Parts: sequence; structure tokens; C-alpha cells
Amino acid sequence: MTMATIGTGDSAAIEQTLRAAAADVEAGDVDRLMALFDEGNDVFLFDYSPPRLTTLAQLRQNFAASLDDIDEAMTCDYREIHTQILAPDAAWSWAIMHVAFRTRNGQAVDLVVRVTDIWRKREGHWRVVHEHASFPVDIATGVADLQSTS
Repeated sequence: MTMATIGTGDSAAIEQTLRAAAADVEAGDVDRLMALFDEGNDVFLFDYSPPRLTTLAQLRQNFAASLDDIDEAMTCDYREIHTQILAPDAAWSWAIMHVAFRTRNGQAVDLVVRVTDIWRKREGHWRVVHEHASFPVDIATGVADLQSTS
């Protein structure tokens, strides 16, 4: 089996999984969103805001609290997704994601987030074992660029 054969449908499956997760975020469905992540004990998330999350229970709690703070319909969509299959059961991806919503206290939030994921394939399904979400920061000012597309 060559790497070309291995990756034939895998990149598309990973992209489909990410787009489904974005739809789950828009729907406010924490249970379906959690299906993005591997059920093993080695899940790790560096989100764009602290703290780092190291268990599925922490991820679920963080996502539930975040989605509960949203007052109206949310937009969550991927503008770009790039995937590299490393082995039959390992891959990584990077993406540019747009998120927009209004919090319960009325604050409008509109972000362009850079997301890198490490994937593991188990029982025919690709799941995230590590995610890092971030914004570029101007080192001189310490100000994050919340609309960057680069």
C-alpha cells in the first residue's frame, strides 16, 4: 500500500469531519461536537483562551460553557482546510476558521482562528488527539490580530 493509496479518501474524510464539527458548533450540539475527539486518554487542546484542556470531560465542560454563553445564531465555518496523511492511522491538518456570534451580555464576537489538529484513525474513523487554536500576535504591541487570514 502506497501513501497515495492510503490518503485517497482520508483527506476528504478529515475535511468532512471538520465541516460536520463546525455545523455541530452552529447547532450548539456538544454531544455531536465531542465526536470530533478521540476517546483515548491522550486528548489535548490548546485553545485560543486558557486553560489548556487535557481530558474529554474538560473539553465537554469548556464547549458547553462557551456555547451556553451565546445569545443568538452562531456562524462557524472553515475557509481553508489542508490535510497531510502521515501513515494509515496518523495525519495532521491546518485550517482557517471563521467564528461569529453575540454573547448573552451583548458583545459581538467575530474571529478568524488558525487551527492545527493531529489526527488518529481508529476503527475506520479519524478523530482529533491534539488541537491548537490561535491568533497571530504583533510582538511589538502584544495585540492579537483577530481577523487575520495569513
